[in-house]
Amino acid sequence: MTTRRHIGVDPLAVSIDEASELLSISRGKVYELIARGEFAPTIHFGKSVVVPLADLRAWLASRIAAECEAREAEKQRNAPLVVIKPAPPVKARNGSK
Repeated sequence: MTTRRHIGVDPLAVSIDEASELLSISRGKVYELIARGEFAPTIHFGKSVVVPLADLRAWLASRIAAECEAREAEKQRNAPLVVIKPAPPVKARNGSK
């Protein structure tokens, strides 16, 4: 990837090694996610496997959104229950109707 950027070309796709490096996760974890169908779409060229960069970015954005939703749901589950008690009835004063 460094070579392509060095010549001023943004890649359309990255290798599994490059994807794992970009995401700061292990190569094995990338393959595990692919095997479970939980990773960005991949393209096979013979023995080479690449991930289109646009798909990798979209996959990461969806993971971030899912994490945010999960955290918000967890906050809602752990939020204290607020009970609003009705006010006691007002007693009538002597001499009032």
